Amino acid sequence: MAEDGVPRALCAPKIVGGWRTNQYDAGRFGVYLAIPRRGRINFGIPRPVRDPRDQALGRGGTAATSRRPDPAKEGPLIGEWVAIMGEPSNGALAHELAAAGARFMAGVGKSTTMLVVADERPFSPGIGSSATYRKAEAMIGEGRDLRILSRSEARALIVP
Repeated sequence: MAEDGVPRALCAPKIVGGWRTNQYDAGRFGVYLAIPRRGRINFGIPRPVRDPRDQALGRGGTAATSRRPDPAKEGPLIGEWVAIMGEPSNGALAHELAAAGARFMAGVGKSTTMLVVADERPFSPGIGSSATYRKAEAMIGEGRDLRILSRSEARALIVP
């Protein structure tokens, strides 16, 4: 607060963000403080840095660190909607899968066709007990067309 010129204030905080379902799935908490005569100030969560490529194209978005890779126009994973667990959706594995045509989702949802766990089988108990993994298993139990794959199983789809 001192860095933003607020020596002290009495106000209501709003805690935002943050979660932790297991060692691979966690996010940071932040606090917004509505400072009288100053408005809302963000303490804790870094402000997003706009990517010039997004601005040039007239769309929102943050720096390349949060961009998912664009899918290739051809490849063995065309038509796959992938959620990655245990690695960022802009990491090395995501780039490999995108080069094969995969599209990425922020999490497991109705359109997801593949959950790729950035680990090898047998998965640790932490992975199996995560909300993302349990949701994928429940969707498979409901008859959805969804596969749960390890890193090497996903790579095998690219290069058999």
